[in-house]
Amino acid sequence: MVSASLGRNNFSGNLPPNFASHLPNLDELLLGINRLSGIIPSSISNASKLTRLDVGGNAFTGSIPHTLGSIRFLENLHLGGNNLTGESSIQELSFLTSLTNCKWLSTLDITLNPLSGILPTSIGNLSTSLERFRASACNLKGNIPTEIGNLGSLYLLFLDHNDLIGTIPPSIGQLQKLQGLHLSDNKLQGFIPNDICQLRNLVELFLENNQLSGSIPACLGELTFLRQVDLGSNKLNSTIPLTLWSLKDILTLDLSSNFLVSYLPSDMGNLKVLVKIDLSRNQLSCEIPSNAVDLRDLISLSLAHNRFEGPILHSFSNLKSLEFMDLSDNALSGEIPKSLEGLVYLKYLNVSFNRLYGEIPTEGPFANFSAESFMMNEALCGSPRLKLPPCRTGTHRPLEKQTLATLGYMAPEYGSNGIVTTSGDVYSYGIVLMETFTRRRPTDEIFSEELGVFLLSSTIISVFIVQFSACVAMSLSNFTDQSSLLALKAHITLDPHHVLAGNWSTKTSFCEWIGVSCNAQQQRVIALDLSNLGLRGTIPPDLGNLSFLVSLDLSSNNFHGPVPVEVGQLTSLLSMNLQYNLLSGQIPPSFGNLNRLQSLFLGNNSFTGTIPPSIGNMSMLETLGLGGNHLQGNIPEEIGKLSTMKILDIQSNQLVGAIPSAIFNISSLQEIALTYNSLSGTIPEEISFLPSLEYLYLRSNSFTSPIPSAIFKISTLKAIDLGKNGFSGSMPLDIMCAHRPSLQLIGLDSNRFTGTIHGGIGNCTSLRELYLSSNDLTVDGEAGEVLKNQGIFQPLALFLGFRHLRMVKSSHKGGSLSESSED
Repeated sequence: MVSASLGRNNFSGNLPPNFASHLPNLDELLLGINRLSGIIPSSISNASKLTRLDVGGNAFTGSIPHTLGSIRFLENLHLGGNNLTGESSIQELSFLTSLTNCKWLSTLDITLNPLSGILPTSIGNLSTSLERFRASACNLKGNIPTEIGNLGSLYLLFLDHNDLIGTIPPSIGQLQKLQGLHLSDNKLQGFIPNDICQLRNLVELFLENNQLSGSIPACLGELTFLRQVDLGSNKLNSTIPLTLWSLKDILTLDLSSNFLVSYLPSDMGNLKVLVKIDLSRNQLSCEIPSNAVDLRDLISLSLAHNRFEGPILHSFSNLKSLEFMDLSDNALSGEIPKSLEGLVYLKYLNVSFNRLYGEIPTEGPFANFSAESFMMNEALCGSPRLKLPPCRTGTHRPLEKQTLATLGYMAPEYGSNGIVTTSGDVYSYGIVLMETFTRRRPTDEIFSEELGVFLLSSTIISVFIVQFSACVAMSLSNFTDQSSLLALKAHITLDPHHVLAGNWSTKTSFCEWIGVSCNAQQQRVIALDLSNLGLRGTIPPDLGNLSFLVSLDLSSNNFHGPVPVEVGQLTSLLSMNLQYNLLSGQIPPSFGNLNRLQSLFLGNNSFTGTIPPSIGNMSMLETLGLGGNHLQGNIPEEIGKLSTMKILDIQSNQLVGAIPSAIFNISSLQEIALTYNSLSGTIPEEISFLPSLEYLYLRSNSFTSPIPSAIFKISTLKAIDLGKNGFSGSMPLDIMCAHRPSLQLIGLDSNRFTGTIHGGIGNCTSLRELYLSSNDLTVDGEAGEVLKNQGIFQPLALFLGFRHLRMVKSSHKGGSLSESSED
């Protein structure tokens, strides 16, 4: 026998220990996509003439036998999609060292196995013929070895969805033939090396969901074969290089969830064949360039959570292929163009949290959009189903203002003799005040006696003295505000745009300084917004003297050092935003004094220590953002006192322990984001007490046990991400889709779920992202047909982890699922 092709059947059971012992001339052994289990017998190496071995897509367990390295003529080795593990005694994946004997090896696939090991440096000794190396979702740890740069024939490298740390080695640039580089969903840090720009044949670059920082290399614009670039969910903090807009053949570009600044240039219109662009959750500003409408093939456009201004372009109606458009959480103004009614393929629109006004269009796709697409704008009106006031016709005239002028005069007879009397001189000012407020002259009959004039003018002077004293006190308070602001200026060591240096001058009123807002009556500072100015320095204790301050925003700068405890004196604060800085030390317990605070954003800094229990005193808090720090310890029970809280974001810290049960009593909660911590325990049944919950993010923790059925009782749920935990039991996908068909994201990957995915997945008609990889699952025929044929999943980010299913691009209108080849 030369070839044994038994793949894609329902074979089950174990391979016998002496398997292949009597097949010395076997050239191909294809057992992929069955239900085989047990260990891979080491005797398989007796088939010493094998060139192709495929046991992927089964349920094999145990370690990968080193004897595979004895099959010297092996060209294609497929082990992916099993439950194979690394050797328990060592951390390095030593079987890779044994494979260095296979000098003809061109394809190596170990993806979707819980190997939990480190890539050895010997990986650089693998065959110089190796073209495809797939090791996605293997729980790989440690660094990417520098020696990987020795694999000069490699054109596909998949190391995504692991726990790799350290930096991207510059030696990657030696892989001159590389077409696909997939390093997403790891914990990689440092800069994106310019060496990547040596990969002149690169087509796909996926680095999303890491901790990369610094700038986007401008030289990426020289990689003319690039078709897909995803750098999203990192910590990149530069401008978008202009060279990137020269990639005229690029299909998808995702730079979302970074700290990118500046504006979108007119060159954006050069990307004529672009299908998807996602620049959301950055700090981009200015107006949307008018030639963005040249992107005629665009299907998905997301510019949400930035600082874009100006109108929504009428010419967006030229984007005839558009299916998804998110412009929410910006500063866009004006009316929603009625011309957008012509976007017949548009399925999702979100323009909430802007400054839009006027009537919402009603025809075309607008007939299907809900209130969530338009909420929190300045003055939109429309249908009652959108929870907006009805539109009224008519004009609004501006109010006219009148000023009361002084009446009367200063009578010369009251001061003509130069003698101090009760009728003149210092009393003359009282007469002027009297005439102003009473509209009477001192010669009127009402003042028939001189004493009457004296008493009234004296009274007015007394009142004036009291008012004057108040003015003096006000001046002293204003001096305090000015001194506090000047102290902040003195603590700034870098002001790249010369905002403070050129504008914060005592020659002008501090109420006219950039970033400062005062109330009209007392001229006290009520708002301070210095966000996104590139400032570097520390926060002085003097800031705590701005006693009228209602809003403080120092976000997206380079402030470092601790937050002074004196900030806890700002008891009038309603909003504090210090996120995206370099602040360190502990969160001051004095923050508990801010009992009027409604939103607190401290995310993406370097805060350490524990979450202070005093936060529970902020009885009016609605949003708590502490994600992206180095906080440790337990989540304090006192957070359960925040009865008005809507958003709880403590993700990407080092928190441990269980979720406090008191949190599940906060009925107003809409979002819980606790991803990337070390939390443990179970999800209690009490989660059903959160009737408003829309987003539940618990990815990358250590939660265990089955998912409670109570979670399916929450009718408002839109996204649930429980990936990379220790949940077990039957895969609840069909139940989820039956009870919550409006779910847009489901993340259940990298757990211990078992069972079969049935056709009930078709009930999730709003689903956009589905993650199921690294479990022990099968797909029945009905579910396969649903995944293939139903258009409800376009566009859909699909990570099933089954090698017989993949996304296939059928046209620029979307994709379909089909069976894949073995490599």
